[in-house]
Amino acid sequence: MTGKENKIKVLVYPRDPNPYQELVYSKIPDKVQVQYLDNPTRSNTLGLILLFPQLLYYRIKKSRIFHLHWFYTFYTPFRNRIFNNLVARAFYTLLFLIFLYSIKILGYKLVWTVHNVVPLEKQFLNTVRIMRILSKLCDSKIVHSETTLSNMKRLGMDVEDSHIIPIGNYGVLYPNKIKKNEARKKLGISSKDFVFCFFGIIENYKGVPKLITDFLSLDRKNIKLLIAGKCSNPDLKQKIMNYNNYSNIHLKLDFIKDKNIQIYLKAADIAVYPFRSITTSSSVILSLSFGVPIICPRMGNLKDLPENLGIFYDPDDKSGLLRCMEQAVKNKEILDEMGSNALKYTKDLSWDNISFRTSEAYKKMLMTD
Repeated sequence: MTGKENKIKVLVYPRDPNPYQELVYSKIPDKVQVQYLDNPTRSNTLGLILLFPQLLYYRIKKSRIFHLHWFYTFYTPFRNRIFNNLVARAFYTLLFLIFLYSIKILGYKLVWTVHNVVPLEKQFLNTVRIMRILSKLCDSKIVHSETTLSNMKRLGMDVEDSHIIPIGNYGVLYPNKIKKNEARKKLGISSKDFVFCFFGIIENYKGVPKLITDFLSLDRKNIKLLIAGKCSNPDLKQKIMNYNNYSNIHLKLDFIKDKNIQIYLKAADIAVYPFRSITTSSSVILSLSFGVPIICPRMGNLKDLPENLGIFYDPDDKSGLLRCMEQAVKNKEILDEMGSNALKYTKDLSWDNISFRTSEAYKKMLMTD
């Protein structure tokens, strides 16, 4: 294809601070033109209502593909009021369905990148049924692993026209020059300490309180727990801040600037992600890209990670996390090799390749017209 008029115009929703979209679309071939569908207001609900005239506008402007990544914008703000919560969930369920059918009625080809098989927060009246409808309406689906497809099938979702395209190496975005001892010095952590680290946005499903209580069960000296990342949930933040006075727990519950990410990850011996539910995790890939081995449950696309990248446990095993942490401390000598394996693994996750495969998925879908 040549010429602006022959480009594949893709409308993307929503624009998210997660660097995934930036990395995919910055490398996309020239024949694909990407436009984000942004909220022109400060009101989330008003922004959702204005989606509909925008859908029509961009369709008139010859956008052919609508690429849906997340739908957390269709949420209820009434989390602590049972009646209002149900009313709001019913409203957003109806609005989301109208949104999906409007996309199809206007003639867009609908692509869904399945970052989560179901939303991590309960936002619709019957989430699984809504996801089944979405999967049926899609002309194409992008998933990050075979496990995602298996989970979709298990829930009765449509998996036809799916493309397995992995998450890329996030480490290319951030500085990675600091040495471990220097990083620890900046954080006031001794070079002799064994350091567990949780890094990333802190939400309920990520199991940080469980991580803290299991960590405190370790009967050892010179062991530290570093928790770094923004927490927007005030109740969860307070629960974690209750441990702020523990000398062996270091908390930084704020947004971490890009230039400082290396400080927290390079200070760690191993990163711990005790997720209660997950489909994909950019935090895990980020840790691996810094050469930091991981502890995490075998769930979602974490089931597909090679065994030599860390220490894994069954998510149904309540003692699994604690045993993995004990194993990491007892066998510290194996962590360096795991870190080397992590670097090799993430170097193969090229964003150029991922972007190319995404554009090929677009082309294949349009060939069915």
